[in-house]
Amino acid sequence: MSERRALSSVADVSLALVVLVAGVGVFAAHLDSTEASHDPTAAAQTAETLGASTLNLTYSLESVLETDSEFVPAVGDENAPYDSEGLERSTHGSTMGHVARAALADARFGSVSPFAVGEGYAELLDERLLVSLVGANFATNVTAVWEPFEGASTRGTATFGRPIPRDTQRSVVRTTVASELPAVREDALAAVENGTDTDDRYGSIARVVAEAVVRGALGDTQRELESDGVERAVVVSRYLGFADALDIDRDTLEEHLERSSADDEAMLTTLVDGLTEQLTGDLDSGFETPRAAASAVSTGTVTVSVTTWTR
Repeated sequence: MSERRALSSVADVSLALVVLVAGVGVFAAHLDSTEASHDPTAAAQTAETLGASTLNLTYSLESVLETDSEFVPAVGDENAPYDSEGLERSTHGSTMGHVARAALADARFGSVSPFAVGEGYAELLDERLLVSLVGANFATNVTAVWEPFEGASTRGTATFGRPIPRDTQRSVVRTTVASELPAVREDALAAVENGTDTDDRYGSIARVVAEAVVRGALGDTQRELESDGVERAVVVSRYLGFADALDIDRDTLEEHLERSSADDEAMLTTLVDGLTEQLTGDLDSGFETPRAAASAVSTGTVTVSVTTWTR
């Protein structure tokens, strides 16, 4: 097999998948006293094991390409400067970090998942996670949730392992894992303090979140836009996907997608403006005060629940 290459584009770069356990809560649910006793520490031990272990996962970028666009030729097209093998990528990180990434990849804005990793990523992670727990005398479910702020209509969820039975003894541990987006709760709170009126403050919070989401997904992409090959195709696909999700006319971006006139900052600003408008309404209707809205911002974290029970 040819040497696997790490994608250098910020749009799909595998950031350091570091587990940040900001708080761990453990509890045991005893629902059927006739069953064999379940060790209430099993979930915490499993979470610790997953946080300490690492995995190398290989996947394909083909599924994230926007091949309906004139800027992104399909694989096999005579104008495509890449093939299926060239779309293969590998990423290495902690198992918990991979789980968090899968949750972020599931998040949808409109009909688009701007953080989509690629084909085969979640399936392989599920398989490898179960293999890592072979030999345990209990069953395990791992569920990760990412949302830009508490109660947001946009959220990503990834579930691995076995379905949780309803009537059984089980233990659960919840950990906070770093996402691949910046943590901006303090910035959101600062926006509240600096706002001049309530409406402006909701909008300011929305802009902080939008900046974290859009720039976190795309980042500094000027070099990729001016280049050729897979990196450019993936970046262009993500820009167009965001535009579709935010009901922004693609024509607004297309002049900046041309290799000769590429302008990532102009496109980022357009997308941030669009997402800010969308999120302002969500925050205004979902929270009684701007401070409550700012305190609920959680772009930089993913909540992972590990549940174990006796087989």
